[in-house]
Amino acid sequence: MPYPHPIALRGKWEYEVLTQASPGETPPRPRSGELQVPADWHAILGADFRGVVRFRRRCGRPGQLDPHERLWLVCDGASAWAELSFNGRLLGRVPGACQPAEFDVTDQLQPRNEIWLDVHSEDGETAPTVEQGIRRGPVGGVRFEVRDVGRMKEEGGRLNNGS
Repeated sequence: MPYPHPIALRGKWEYEVLTQASPGETPPRPRSGELQVPADWHAILGADFRGVVRFRRRCGRPGQLDPHERLWLVCDGASAWAELSFNGRLLGRVPGACQPAEFDVTDQLQPRNEIWLDVHSEDGETAPTVEQGIRRGPVGGVRFEVRDVGRMKEEGGRLNNGS
């Protein structure tokens, strides 16, 4: 198998508005639903939305991992900073500005797994518009990557997130 071996987590993710900076918006926007990830939440929440939105994806354990393989969870970025959690455990921060983050989740794998990506859109941010071509939300893909630990050590690759 070539390394890294990607396993895309595209498709519909559940979303839920956890906090909203301006709760009196008219018309009211849906507080939960499904959205394709990568996504732009403009059509559902609006370009002026400020708050925290949790994107949730459930998935099974990827196939057999050999002893020399590790499973990484990779987020290609969000428009604003985000927190990535796996099976209820906070892995760390996704820095925002569409910068990626990656975390080794091998030791946390279960037969059924749950990923949370909490995207924070803060007050004071300039509200972009669709006309400006700026996307908002989890704008990068999320995937697992099977990596060869032996090869990573030989090539000087990171074994822990360095975000």
